[in-house]
Amino acid sequence: MLKNCIAVIGQGAAPFRDALAELCGGVLILPPCPGMDPRVASHPDMLMMAIGQDVVVPRSYTDRVEVRPLLEEWTRRCGLRLIRCEQSPGEAYPADVLCNGLLYGGTLYGKLSALAPEILRLAAERGMDAVDVHQGYTGCSALACGDILFTADPSICQAVLARGGDVLALSPGGIDLPGYNTGFIGGAGGYAARRAVFFGDVRRHPDGGRITQTLEKRGIRWHCLGDGPLTDFGGIKFFPLMA
Repeated sequence: MLKNCIAVIGQGAAPFRDALAELCGGVLILPPCPGMDPRVASHPDMLMMAIGQDVVVPRSYTDRVEVRPLLEEWTRRCGLRLIRCEQSPGEAYPADVLCNGLLYGGTLYGKLSALAPEILRLAAERGMDAVDVHQGYTGCSALACGDILFTADPSICQAVLARGGDVLALSPGGIDLPGYNTGFIGGAGGYAARRAVFFGDVRRHPDGGRITQTLEKRGIRWHCLGDGPLTDFGGIKFFPLMA
């Protein structure tokens, strides 16, 4: 159940805090990371990546006075181990995608040359294959809900299908991202405990009917946080609380 989880979101998603708090056991709003593009500087999918109970976050971010106590409390409550990435994220691509990978089906997908070495090491230690894709914003661009992956990116779609994965290919566009021309499905929601949660009304997406039908066929419940357009705020990362 989501009541047993903490939801991690970016500052742009703060208006959804109360709605999320009704579903979850707690909500953590990330402060922005200096040196990154301010439009995405607090996006979870840009700042962290979890592999099992290990969470990779740039040291330049974790060691900030306003960030350290938030992360320490969150990792304690969820029994997580914080792995500090020694590289610092930058404003321009590809320096901004250090932690922007995708885990699906026991495989790590991403722009491998740009991902933090700590992420590649953790995946290798767990025997995971690492697959290179053209899309550097891999975590932003895809949303894994159990065994189904939603993405509008052709390179991710092709890579996952080649490994026998189950993909619903979406039409490009249809997702807002403040300050940019378009957003991505991975940044517009999150998944845990057989529940998909979206920033805005997923039914307003051009493929909204296909998305909801696909989820329902798999017995996955879906929740819309508000009735506005589907919007990319860097995704929702759910972490189970310690028993």
